[in-house]
Amino acid sequence: MTYYADLEPCDYFDHLSSVPEYSEIWSPSLRAVGWLDSKVDSTGSVSSSFRQTLETLARDPWTPVSFAGAHYCGPCLRKILEKKLEELAREFPEAPESSMEAFIHNWGALHAPASTPQGILNLFVPGTGIVYVAPKLILHYIDAHEYQPPAEFCDAVLACPPMGSVE
Repeated sequence: MTYYADLEPCDYFDHLSSVPEYSEIWSPSLRAVGWLDSKVDSTGSVSSSFRQTLETLARDPWTPVSFAGAHYCGPCLRKILEKKLEELAREFPEAPESSMEAFIHNWGALHAPASTPQGILNLFVPGTGIVYVAPKLILHYIDAHEYQPPAEFCDAVLACPPMGSVE
């Protein structure tokens, strides 16, 4: 999955800026939340009301576009691939060293077991003057890896009208 730091402008959907019905919500107003690589930098607890509201919003998220191909949970892949990389290093000791991030990016999908959490949908949450976009996997990141989203995103989730409403 493409990595963005939390609250960084998200240009992943810029190709949609020319589509009239979507042009007003894309960058620079789109902000990334939970676009993790193989490490979780921000950990902690979230309130049960936030977790429950996020799960409700994610059940049937407004998704203006779908992409062909899922992305895997980076932290889960890291655990799996660290073992694989150790095996490869024993098998091919003369091979040049590779960073774990590069290995995950280049070989993750090939070595990911079917049980590796993955997702294809994104969750768009309106904020004040911006729109947050998080992968639907954010629920897994919170539950399995104790990912703690930024407070302003949590506030926006709690204030978000139900998906599909006219609000």
